[in-house]
Formats: sequence, structure tokens, C-alpha cells
Amino acid sequence: MSFGSRVLLATKAAASKALDRMADPRESLDYTYQRQAEQLTKLQRRAAEAAAGAPQEVSRSEQARLATACARLEVTVEASRVRKETGEAASDAAEVLKKLGEAWSGLSAETGDAGTAGQRQRRLLAQLRCGITGLAECRGRLDRHIGTLGRLRAELTGQARQALEDGREDLAREALARGAVIDRQLAELVAQRDFWQAEADRFTAACERLTRETDG
Repeated sequence: MSFGSRVLLATKAAASKALDRMADPRESLDYTYQRQAEQLTKLQRRAAEAAAGAPQEVSRSEQARLATACARLEVTVEASRVRKETGEAASDAAEVLKKLGEAWSGLSAETGDAGTAGQRQRRLLAQLRCGITGLAECRGRLDRHIGTLGRLRAELTGQARQALEDGREDLAREALARGAVIDRQLAELVAQRDFWQAEADRFTAACERLTRETDG
């Protein structure tokens, strides 16, 4: 099998894998995120009302309860936002991989006189470079989400520690369980980021090789 055929087959497989990684429809993720964000807004409003209008002793008790609930829900909302935006990044990356495959297919099937073929090849090489840049942008988005999840993981650890100090082992267990979910999500994002990096590296090498052949 020729070098071009190997790259084309690998590109089709990469695009398919990128699409398979999008487990939830984006519409469903958007809906979930919006609902949770609305719940957080209502809860924060209740906390403000408790601070402003309740008798002092009741207010302190209610404020403590609502503060804990808000902190828990804030982590949930932020994690949902990450899932939603990760799905969007995966969709964009799948589209980029598809276009990269189409550009490579065009290069592999190049025919015609030397002058016309050379112009078309340069145009397709430019498309490959654009696609490589697109993958880098998607990878950068994942890097930001990985950083956000790391912060959420630290917050959950802090919530578990505080719950133990307050004698709430049930809340501590819940925070630790949610932290384990974040850990799995982190591992998935790191694997996806590394996959896109490998694809970008592979196309970069192929692009450089074709550039040398074209210039030669």
C-alpha cells in the first residue's frame, strides 16, 4: 500500500474515532447545562434572601445550608459546561479531520499537466496546513478544560475535608465520589488531546514531505 493510501485510511479512521468520542448529542448537553445553571441561579437567590430577611439565628443556619448547596451545585454546573464545550470541540475536530482527509485524497489523486497539478497541489497543501492549525486550536480548548477540571477536583477535595470536619460523612463520601467522576473525565480529555496531537504530528510530517517533493 502506498504512503498516500496509508495516510488516507488513517485519516478516515481518525475522523470516525473523533465522532465516536461524542457520546451525548450537543443538544442534550446544552439542555442539561442550562437547567443546572438555572437551578444554581435560583439557589443563589434563595441564599441572598435568607441573608437579608430571616431572623439572625435562622439566617445563620439557613445560610450555612444554602452555602454548602451552592458550592456543590457550582461544581456540577461547571463540570456540565466542560462536558458541553468538550463535545463542541470534538465536533469541530471531527470536521477538521474530515477536511484533512479530503485534502489528502485530492493530493493522492492528482492528475493533469504539470503546471495545473502543481498549482492544485500547493492549494491542497495550504488546506492541510490550515487543518493542522485547526486541530491545534481544538487541542488548546481541551487544555483549558483540563485545567478547569483540575480546579474542580481540588474544590471537591476541599469540600470533602470540610464535610468531615463538620461531621457530615455522607457529604464527604459524595464529594469524593464526584471527584472520582472528574478523574475519569480528566483521563478521557487527556487521551483525546494526545490523540489530536498525534494526528497533527502525522499530518505535519506528511505535509513537510510533500512540500519537499513539490519544491524539488
